[in-house]
Amino acid sequence: MRAIFNYLLGFNYRSAQDVLTDLGAESEAKSRKRSNEKYIFEDELGKAGLIEDGERRRYLSISRFVPIIAALFCALIGFFAGKQAASPVFGGVIGLALGFLISKQMLRAKQARYVRDIEFALPLIMERLVMAVQAGLDILPALNTVVKSADPRHIDPVTRLLGIVFQMSEAGVGFEQSLRHVAGKIECSALRHTFVHLALAQKEGGELIMPLRELSDSTQLYFQESVEEEIAKMPVKATLPLLLTFTGLVICFITTPILQVTTMLQKATPGQIQGVQHGE
Repeated sequence: MRAIFNYLLGFNYRSAQDVLTDLGAESEAKSRKRSNEKYIFEDELGKAGLIEDGERRRYLSISRFVPIIAALFCALIGFFAGKQAASPVFGGVIGLALGFLISKQMLRAKQARYVRDIEFALPLIMERLVMAVQAGLDILPALNTVVKSADPRHIDPVTRLLGIVFQMSEAGVGFEQSLRHVAGKIECSALRHTFVHLALAQKEGGELIMPLRELSDSTQLYFQESVEEEIAKMPVKATLPLLLTFTGLVICFITTPILQVTTMLQKATPGQIQGVQHGE
């Protein structure tokens, strides 16, 4: 009644529950922003696993040398092989474009390798998480245990992402929101599936061991199927290299006889060739 009365009088009435909800949402947004200041997922480097500023700078400093080296190499080839003065310039332009394409291809290969590393490490990390929960820990302490048990010098991408989720949860963001936020930034269907189901298991409460065990088994089955799919594609991928290899071997085998016949024909005089023909 008070809200209706204030609405009719033109007052903007807000209940205590509305204020508490808005404050919670604002605090969660600020916590998410603070937690994500040091991580960048949206661009091409982030999709390749380069989410921190230091590693991004190192990769960019290395990748910038690829077009320069290719341009210098092609310019030297143009300088020694070309007869015109513009040959080194033309070769440098071609090398620069070629180096740019090579750097882009290297980035795409790194992105594909990053997704592959996630799919490889995901079953192992889920098994560790199941073992931690079976030891009697709750989901967040178990997650912290899994993250701390990893080697910081050779940390896998799944453990790294779980560490970001734990940092966001410690900063005040809900565990479910943290999982969904990180999963939405990674272009890996297996990781998204795992994080969403992990969030649902924590949200519903109750027994965690059985849902986590089923989730671990599903990740292992997904990785096994992906490996079997790659094995099934190998004969198709090997067809063209085998064809080129056999073609090269045939050319090598017939080159020597052809050269011998050509040499004999070049040495023979027209009279000798006619004599051989009349003798037949």
